[in-house]
Amino acid sequence: MSSPAFPHDRESSPETQLIRFDRYQLDLNAGELRKEGRKVRLQAQPFQLLVLLLRNSGKVVSREDVKRELWPGDTFVDFDHGLAAAVNKIRDALCDSADNPKFVQTLPRRGYRFIGKLEPEPPVEIRLKVEETSVRKAKTDASHTGDSKEAAEEHRPRIWAIGSALVLLGAGVAVAIVLLLGQRNSEPLPQEWNVMQFTSYPGATNAPAFSPDGSRIAFGWDPKSGNDYNLYVKALGGEALLQLTHRPSTWISAAWSPDGTQIAFMRLAGPDTGLYMVSALGGPEQKLLSTTTPYDLAAPVSWSSDGKWIAYNNQIDAKVGDRMFLFSMETRESRIFYHDPACTHEASLTFSNDGQRAAWFCVKHLDTFDVMVGDAAGHSRRAVRTVNLFPVGLSWSPDDTKLVISQQGDDESHLFEVNLRDGTMKPAAAGANELHAIWPTVSAKTGAMAWNAYRYHVDLIRKDLNDPAKPAAPILESSKDENQASYSPDGKYVAFDSNRSGVWNVWIGDADGTNLTQVSRGIAGYPRWSPDSRQIAYQQVDGDGRSVYIANIDQRVGRRVNTAATDAGTPFWSADGKSVYFEDFGSFRRKYYRCSLDCDRNETLVRDGPKAIGMQVSEGDKDWYWLSVDGPFKLYSAQMRDGRVEGGEEFAGIPLLRDEASFFLAKNGIYFVPADKPNTLKFFDFATRRTKELFTAEKVIGSGFWISPDGRTALLGQSFDNHQDIMLAEPKR
Repeated sequence: MSSPAFPHDRESSPETQLIRFDRYQLDLNAGELRKEGRKVRLQAQPFQLLVLLLRNSGKVVSREDVKRELWPGDTFVDFDHGLAAAVNKIRDALCDSADNPKFVQTLPRRGYRFIGKLEPEPPVEIRLKVEETSVRKAKTDASHTGDSKEAAEEHRPRIWAIGSALVLLGAGVAVAIVLLLGQRNSEPLPQEWNVMQFTSYPGATNAPAFSPDGSRIAFGWDPKSGNDYNLYVKALGGEALLQLTHRPSTWISAAWSPDGTQIAFMRLAGPDTGLYMVSALGGPEQKLLSTTTPYDLAAPVSWSSDGKWIAYNNQIDAKVGDRMFLFSMETRESRIFYHDPACTHEASLTFSNDGQRAAWFCVKHLDTFDVMVGDAAGHSRRAVRTVNLFPVGLSWSPDDTKLVISQQGDDESHLFEVNLRDGTMKPAAAGANELHAIWPTVSAKTGAMAWNAYRYHVDLIRKDLNDPAKPAAPILESSKDENQASYSPDGKYVAFDSNRSGVWNVWIGDADGTNLTQVSRGIAGYPRWSPDSRQIAYQQVDGDGRSVYIANIDQRVGRRVNTAATDAGTPFWSADGKSVYFEDFGSFRRKYYRCSLDCDRNETLVRDGPKAIGMQVSEGDKDWYWLSVDGPFKLYSAQMRDGRVEGGEEFAGIPLLRDEASFFLAKNGIYFVPADKPNTLKFFDFATRRTKELFTAEKVIGSGFWISPDGRTALLGQSFDNHQDIMLAEPKR
């Protein structure tokens, strides 16, 4: 098949937004598949693939066509696994079979074809009646002209002559139109870019924002990467730096006023958190209002083109759930912009350059994010695209026809353009070679693009807890990253995550770091040892979801545990080693299940809410510990009774923790990294209810850690060479 009619290659009227076949109806506007009126759950990528197959019903859609259309430039997704998983999800939704297909046929080494029958045209007798009616109407119209048969015969030569001339003229015009359209529709030459490093300061520079004329960029800078940001402005083409604020903050996001004289910014700084304004030339700050904005992803601000409104995020009554607000520069009052109850969070409300529209993200699940566009007042709205990787930052193209977003994967982050007309997404050419790009911003004046590029290297180190003064020693020598390491209970082996193969995978080796073997295939992580040290469980990405895998220490090849949950991850072992527990990400981290090693879609629900992250279980599976999902990270616990874990209470004695991987449950207590001292490892003793400080590391303790059963050794993942720069791409003229 040379050129399939892809969904975005044609304009569709509202009547053609419904595709019907068998007992199914696919609604392109709503992005829904229904069976006899009932909604059938189908994730975004399989839905788009089904649209592609339906639009080319009866034709072979090659694997290359699918990759070009639905996986453009996607370097962090295994295409083969993703395509196979998407087809399987379509078949599950349609109750179809690969061996005896009714709808989707696989053509080995070629592609796929939709073989079902779409809803037919109106019956022949109805079309004939319509045609007869049209003929009668044409005859009636002719009789009203008053021309007799003789008159018609008299003028027939003249009519033929005029008709011939018109045909020739029409042909010439048609040729001209075709030539013009051909010129108009020919592919424009790709825009070339000058890409350069805009900042090269120590520490971290973050969240760039162009001035209205495109000549300057405002950003936050923390020289020591210690969450001590201030607001700065730097001009393009120069090194002069203007510091605008002088009170360190854990984060700063900025937006320029339309006339370029003022800068609004969101400061995250405990009780000083709020929306502020300062002159672009420097001077005293003005606090516009206090907020409880919780973290950097909720901190972006946007100033409307008419200067009347500043969009920002906040919580209502400090409750979990980010909401979008508008601050009036005229009345100095705020109001909520819009809230959809289906959205757990809403973020990054950003005005278009012409001020007529706004865009934002609707967070439905941890892996389901709708890119929304609506009018500037929030009255009407539509989902342009659903993405499954975390979006970090949003900006409009200069002509307001596209959005530039960042998609953050497990080990890479890339910039993409989302076309507002048809929802298609492709890599942003300006940052095509950037592997770690977040917080994009586009100049409405010049079309230049800037973004954050983060650089880091995570090493595994071993710390002797009996001799804290002794320097930590590396476990493995590698130019790549490793984390989530743990020794087997018998101390003979080590398992860890690493991107040494190009993407994150699970590796096993001897305890001294030799005889390493890659166990997983694709994107995988979170390895956990069985009690007998003979197996590991881990999660691996399969298409749009995750699956639980088990690998034997001798064979070192993973096999999938066949669960009914389509997005199962973060497995951990039962005390007897005969089952694994796992969480269902599709339930937004509410549901946990127990499954035998030969599960075959027969898992048992053991917990259903509240939301949890970083789940760990004590010996005997009795006590369960977890952290709050949305931050700040508080520790909670509950006991299992009769095979179920109900409720949960905040655990007294443990302060707020740094992140979801900042505690380790041991037999006698809890090791943890507090939020206020991210370089320090502490221990809470169950017996004495007291806490002691074990050691302070050179770097922040992150990416998870593990403590040996005897309490003598800590395995830590620490980031080295950790800094963030701002990159600038200017279009070549």
